[in-house]
Amino acid sequence: MKKWFLILMLLGIFACATQPSKVAAITGYDSDYYARYIDPDENKITFAINVDGFVEGSNQEILIRGIHHVLTNQNQKFVTKAELLDAIRHQMVLLQLDYSYELVDFAPDAQLLTRDRRLLFANRNFEESVSLEDTIQEYLLKGHVILRKRVEEPITHPTETANIEYKVQFATKDGEFHPLPIFVDYGEKHIGEKLTSDEFRKIAEEKLLQLYPDYMIDQKEYTIIKHNSLGQLPRYYSYPDDFSYEIQDRQRIMAKDPKSGKELGETQSIDNVFEKYLITKKSYKP
Repeated sequence: MKKWFLILMLLGIFACATQPSKVAAITGYDSDYYARYIDPDENKITFAINVDGFVEGSNQEILIRGIHHVLTNQNQKFVTKAELLDAIRHQMVLLQLDYSYELVDFAPDAQLLTRDRRLLFANRNFEESVSLEDTIQEYLLKGHVILRKRVEEPITHPTETANIEYKVQFATKDGEFHPLPIFVDYGEKHIGEKLTSDEFRKIAEEKLLQLYPDYMIDQKEYTIIKHNSLGQLPRYYSYPDDFSYEIQDRQRIMAKDPKSGKELGETQSIDNVFEKYLITKKSYKP
């Protein structure tokens, strides 16, 4: 579990079977924004958010829980509905749910309680904000939110090529040696071309020999491919072992003037390949 959490975080910083599994994308946040989610201070007003999602129009439940949110403005004695939903939305980003589901609203069973379980609001009477108590600093939000499944639009103007960006990370098993990831522009490929694990392994071996000649690859930890990273609905595919990945169809991405909205031309579509290899000293014999 820890390893997969690290994989998810790695993808955020960069923004498993033999059959690829479809997941969704992670976006990045600046350090100040991010800190209020992961660095709660016990002297501040905080919210333990233990909610999951119901997919609109079905009984499907999506796990989201596990959020510790710090109130943005510590001088105010209320919390807004928008801020709590924003904290949940952020967790959906970390869990790669945001491109598959849209967060709509709180479900009828959502409740905000004090630490001693006194009810402050239920969804039916929670409009824009709810008042907090002067002497209480820890709150619990539980229940569910409503999610709406995103639908990918049909491809009407397909692009012909995609640029492949490769990033490889090396690390020893004990974690003592973990240099920065290495970026390789793998060039432009046509839709329908195939990429294989062998060709990326070869690049990784060449870079390791060039930069760290005293080390050799012990094993691959993972490969993750992000399809159409600049598109509306990027997809992730994960491979623990050997693979053959076909560059898939995608809609043409048009650049627009931010002021006039006028189209400026096609923007290059990108697929990202992330790999991590565990390495060992060549002289080391277990």
